[in-house]
Amino acid sequence: MNNDKPLLVDTGRGLTIKYRNRLLYSKFAPTDRANKIAISNNLNDSTIYIVPSPLLCYGLDKLKLPETSIILLVEIDENLFNISDKTSPILFIKKGIDFLDILKKIDFDRYKKCELLILNGGFNLYRKEYDRLLNILLNYMHSYWKNRYTITKMGQLWIKNTIKNLPLLDSAQPFDRLKTDKPIIVVGAGESAENSLNKLKDIRDRIFILCVDTALQTLLEVDIVPDVVLALEAQYYNLPDFYGAKNKNINLIFDLSSYPGVIRTLNGKKYYAITKFSDSKILSKVEKLAPNLQMLPPLGSVGITAIYIALKLTTNSIFLVGLDFSYTLGKTHSKGTPYHLTSLQKWNRLNPGNSYESSLNRPIKNYKNKFGELENSDSILYEYSLHAKELLSDTRDIYDISTKGMNLGVPIIKIDDIEKYFITTNLINNKIKEKTYNNKIFKNLNQSEISALNSAIDSIKKYLLNSDNMDIKDIINELKNIEYFFDFYPENTPLKKFTLANLPRFYATLLRYRRIIN
Repeated sequence: MNNDKPLLVDTGRGLTIKYRNRLLYSKFAPTDRANKIAISNNLNDSTIYIVPSPLLCYGLDKLKLPETSIILLVEIDENLFNISDKTSPILFIKKGIDFLDILKKIDFDRYKKCELLILNGGFNLYRKEYDRLLNILLNYMHSYWKNRYTITKMGQLWIKNTIKNLPLLDSAQPFDRLKTDKPIIVVGAGESAENSLNKLKDIRDRIFILCVDTALQTLLEVDIVPDVVLALEAQYYNLPDFYGAKNKNINLIFDLSSYPGVIRTLNGKKYYAITKFSDSKILSKVEKLAPNLQMLPPLGSVGITAIYIALKLTTNSIFLVGLDFSYTLGKTHSKGTPYHLTSLQKWNRLNPGNSYESSLNRPIKNYKNKFGELENSDSILYEYSLHAKELLSDTRDIYDISTKGMNLGVPIIKIDDIEKYFITTNLINNKIKEKTYNNKIFKNLNQSEISALNSAIDSIKKYLLNSDNMDIKDIINELKNIEYFFDFYPENTPLKKFTLANLPRFYATLLRYRRIIN
């Protein structure tokens, strides 16, 4: 009997599925067994459950799912997806990067945990792959809540930059408008980037180079101008990455919360991206004005984000270099990067620079690299490498041309052989869709938000001076419209915990925003 395709088998007490020489439900009582497994599970609050390979969805109706939890039905085998019961929405996932696009639609403010919920034997066919999807979900949730924590420190800066950058969106394009038929080289700032420069110059006219901000000067020092630079950093520390590039005709992908001074540095075309760092109301307002915009997931690392963007820009091959997630002691970045140059400038007999000090800021660990050799890294960088590996598994036509670094889960090739892996195409030139200008809608949003900010300040001031003539409910409604200004408060959704006693706190916050925005 051919087991390449799943077969429905009638046991007399319900249908089971036979696939790859095994039954995926009990051969005696398939529905009863699945129901017992479902009933025996005590499900937790505020949890995202992945049900791997739901098949005929036996047992789902017996689960006692709390109102605060959700279930994701996930299938990675196309044959099983085609035979499954479609009365419930089943997600067909080919690779980890696709899973991210689904996770972006979930409100993670509501969830604190994630678990696998196994109801049948379909899980055992692809145990490794489903464990990997769980790890992607765990990493995403970790990044999301790490961002939520970071918002208490960085939230005011992110929101300030977002408000200031809104008018710039009217003269920019969404990053997914940038398309190319060429293979893309993603260049990070790791040490291995140095070894690729000669070859990149040789094949420059045949490739599209996307580099992270810190790698820009490494390329410019050898007269390689990238096709586009990615900048995500909200702090002014990002500015040195662009020294020597001021007013150059270089294209830029910037995040909405990027430091505004960086965006003004380059004279090339501008493309904007929006990282969903929280479920902030300001992001929802922007998304409504640009409904087709692909928001970026919070990936933590600019290198991983660059890979994610590259996958959206081309159907050709993608090559990774300088994404090492490891370093040599005393040399945390490639030659030519601002950090490396600054260290050399400070180097003398009495002061050996600060590279060794920075190398030791986080506890160093030795990890096996992609070649099975030990390299220096730390727990944060190594975690990023594992996240990249999980996302890139099963992703075709992505190759690692770095001569060192952690295993990213993609084939490793020598840079001299890179041309063998180009996908040939009849189209030679990059296809960049022209911008359809939107009548200054983002500038109008900027002005309306600043007006709402000023109005709320005036209303609170009047109430505090003479509360008899104002209804506090009206003020609360005004604050709800701009509640993102309070995202950095330690308590979640602070307006839900509003009391008159903390009204001066809201007032002081809005005054501070008005100062820093103006």
